Amino acid sequence: MDSAIGRRVPRTQGKPGPSRSFDTLRTNGLNATFGLAPIGQQHRPQPFVVSLSNHRAESAHGTDWPDATSSEQRRQTMPQMTNDELREFLSTGRHIMKLGTLTPDGWPYVVPVWYNYDGEMFMIAGRGKARWVANIKNDSRVFLCIDTSDAPYARVLVKATAEIEDPAWLPTSPDRAIRYLGPEAGQQYYEEKRHVPRARITITPREITTWAGGGWHPRYEE
Repeated sequence: MDSAIGRRVPRTQGKPGPSRSFDTLRTNGLNATFGLAPIGQQHRPQPFVVSLSNHRAESAHGTDWPDATSSEQRRQTMPQMTNDELREFLSTGRHIMKLGTLTPDGWPYVVPVWYNYDGEMFMIAGRGKARWVANIKNDSRVFLCIDTSDAPYARVLVKATAEIEDPAWLPTSPDRAIRYLGPEAGQQYYEEKRHVPRARITITPREITTWAGGGWHPRYEE
């Protein structure tokens, strides 16, 4: 679906919270930290913000957006994920992040990467000499696509900024490798690579667009 579809929620300013451990995958939910517009539409996340404008501000005070919409209402907007579906989609499974960065001469550069998600931010790691790491050093703007390859299809698109928090980070847990490779292979990978420094990178969402199912927005059928 077109990422321009949907209602936008004005961002409010907030102070960054404490740094999140790359090894700790927490699913705190999106209600208190993101202040999302209705799922299935374009969202402007509010990282670390505890209050919003009065545009459905209850989302920032512990009340999820109603999964609420009737099936007919949902059909008339676009295929949607609920808040719980979005949180689960980003936090579980073996979905690969397609990370888009910008080269110094302005060309898009896309790579597949493993990631962790803690309910607020994404955490990734890359070898210091990787081209995409150098791209982030040069320009913090990134774009993410996390999707499924089989039906029923779903995707999450994220406009974000990236920050290299530690250019020589060493992992302290096999959790991420186990998530993607399974218990035995993941543990083995961790043991083999745990002493190899990597750049630990935090990605902070600015806009999130979700899509799930397979239907078209009515605008395409007019």
